[in-house]
Amino acid sequence: MLFTLMPGDRGLYRLTGLLRDRAALQADIRALRARRMKLEADLRRVSSDPATIERLAREQLDMIRKGETVYKFPSGK
Repeated sequence: MLFTLMPGDRGLYRLTGLLRDRAALQADIRALRARRMKLEADLRRVSSDPATIERLAREQLDMIRKGETVYKFPSGK
């Protein structure tokens, strides 16, 4: 028991630091898993949902349907 309280690589101070690091890494893992799930859901929508595909084509590629007219106004900046 006394050996674990000694300073150095096996001390209590080192152990608490490692436990803190582990908790932070576990929180990072949870956040990354949540982000991955969101990105996978976005990928499914982009690859299979016609409404999402159309919205992205209009927003990002400035595409329009045949027969539509687009009016663009200056932003005023």
